[in-house]
This record gives sequence, structure tokens and C-alpha cells, in this order.
Amino acid sequence: MSHTAPCPPRYRWFDLVKMTGADGRRWVAEYARVLPLVNQLLAPLEVLRRGDLQGGGEMVERAAEALATTRVEHASLAALLDRWYLGVAGYGHYAREEYDQADDCMRRAVERLGDALAQHGFLVPMADDAFELILHRARIARNRRRWSEMWAHLDHAAALREERRPYATLPCGTPLVTSTLAGWFDALPVPAEAQPLAPHLQDPAERRRNTQGSLRGILRLSGFAIPYP
Repeated sequence: MSHTAPCPPRYRWFDLVKMTGADGRRWVAEYARVLPLVNQLLAPLEVLRRGDLQGGGEMVERAAEALATTRVEHASLAALLDRWYLGVAGYGHYAREEYDQADDCMRRAVERLGDALAQHGFLVPMADDAFELILHRARIARNRRRWSEMWAHLDHAAALREERRPYATLPCGTPLVTSTLAGWFDALPVPAEAQPLAPHLQDPAERRRNTQGSLRGILRLSGFAIPYP
């Protein structure tokens, strides 16, 4: 007889959105309709990471064409589609050392993510993507040896997790900060064993560990020392 505890149920971000009510379910239905496009937008990332910059770049171009011809009902979904495309396109520019274009893509991705969050409060599971996108901007600045710019991005990312800056402003006018995110996850109708759904946001100690580890990762670059401010 096994004494292993059952694994807690796992939820995808859009499963959580559906739990928020009828509006969330309608939004996810629209998301499901364009899921083939979402997959097309994200598929080049793995190809680019394998080092196939030409093949990945061609996939990004085709994804851009598909995105330009797609119409969706919700402005927030259009914003997220843009955010996903810009993140992948930005990585392609980064891999080709086209740093101006890469940084612009990441900047615009953060802006479009903010646009989505400002439309619908049930999209808060996506909010912490801003942390990762800003870290990408720090990597770009690091590779360009733009140290003050790199440190500014690192501080911006840390400020999100430490509630010194909001991720966005919700439709009700409330600033979206880490404690808001944690409370949102805490309140979802899931079995107790499934919590925490996002330990790096819900548990303060884990949040500090995750944040510090992520920031330190940017500072690991072989061959030379990164000057501290």
C-alpha cells in the first residue's frame, strides 16, 4: 500500500481566469478560438533558442502576418497577443545582437501587458510576466555594457516584487501590486492542497528567494566583472 500523498491538481492560467465568473469564461472562449494563433506566435521561441536564427526568424515573420489579419472581440486579448508576439520577436533580435530592436520589443511588450491588465482584472495571473520582460531589458543592457541602464531595469523589476511600483492599474482604479496578486490567488475556489498556486508571489520568503535569484542571474556573465552602482 502506497503512502505517497496525491499530487495537487495543476491549473493553467486560463483555468484560473474561468474560475472568476461568466466574464472570465467568455474571455477564455474567445482565447480558445485564437489558440492556433497563440501557438504560432510562441512556436518560434524554441527554434530560436536552439540557435536556428534563420528558421526562427522566418516563423516570426509568418506569425506577424497572421497576427495582423486576426480580429478579436476583446481589446485585452488583442493586447496579450501583441505582448506574446513582441516577446518572441524581441528574443529573436536579442539572439542576433540587434539590441535596439530587442529592447524596443520588450518595452512595448510590457506596455501591451499593462493595457491588457487595465481592461480586465481577471487577467492578473499574467501580471508577473512584466517582471520577466523587464529582466530581459536588463540582459540587453548588460550585453551592451550599459551598466546604469542595466541597474535601472533591475531596480524596476525588484520594485514590482517589493511593491515599490505597481504592475498596472486595474479597471477599478486600484494599483495592482504583489499583495493584490497574492490575495487573488489565495481567494480562488481550488482545493486547499492546490495552494499556493504561485508560491513565488503568495509566500513572502519564497518571493524574496525567487526575486534575488532572478536578479543575481542577470549578473552572471563570464569574461569580465560587472561594476556595481
